Amino acid sequence: MEPGEIRLYQGTAPGSEGWTQHVNETFSVAWQTRVVSNVVDPTLTAFRPEPARSNGSAVIICPGGGFHALSIDSEGIEVARPLVARGTTAFVLKYRLVASSTADPGAEMMTKSRPEMDAACAPIVPLAMADGLAAMAYVRAHADDYGIDPERVGILGFSAGGMVAALPYCDALVSGHSFRALGEVVEAIGAESWDRAPMRARFPAPRPEDDGESESWASATPVPGSSVAMPSGYGPSRGNTTPGWAIEGGRR
Repeated sequence: MEPGEIRLYQGTAPGSEGWTQHVNETFSVAWQTRVVSNVVDPTLTAFRPEPARSNGSAVIICPGGGFHALSIDSEGIEVARPLVARGTTAFVLKYRLVASSTADPGAEMMTKSRPEMDAACAPIVPLAMADGLAAMAYVRAHADDYGIDPERVGILGFSAGGMVAALPYCDALVSGHSFRALGEVVEAIGAESWDRAPMRARFPAPRPEDDGESESWASATPVPGSSVAMPSGYGPSRGNTTPGWAIEGGRR
């Protein structure tokens, strides 16, 4: 764990007991960016504005990477910087991932067939979503420590990170919280620089060759710590969506 990282769980994260892999940071040749892999101990890293610039809002950022790695710079730290410049406190989440056995988890993931991807991700998706819930709970509980309003905490995700962000968003709505910070996120990132789309909470994400009969990654397994039931029957052919924001793709 790097200096300044905030652990989300006391002791071992529930569900990953017995994991022996070690977190790793490397440059992915396949993705041409720095990535984090083999996350076992989920953490947040806070990026804070100067007190005089703080506007009381906060955003949790969930990088993508197919649940095999995290694009920690292009979909994490580089997203935090413009938010901080606007006065928003940003938290970059490292959530649990599929174990990687090579030096380039991006390339490793791209060699897997669809059935292999489904099998690898099936037990991990609920754990990663639970990490998103834990991140939201931590930020709200420590709002005073960071000088933020607990009713102005947003969450956004890229690709797989969009799935991680979906459940905390729904959980917050069920609990009566608002997401007023989301508009500030979109404004700070800049509509001219990013492609934005409504968050699609599909399990798994569809591919052109899908026949619509794929099994759900997560519907058979409850997500720990959530007040939102994970509905069964989610799948690529059904078009179920969850309100919120995800960012598809990257900088143009």
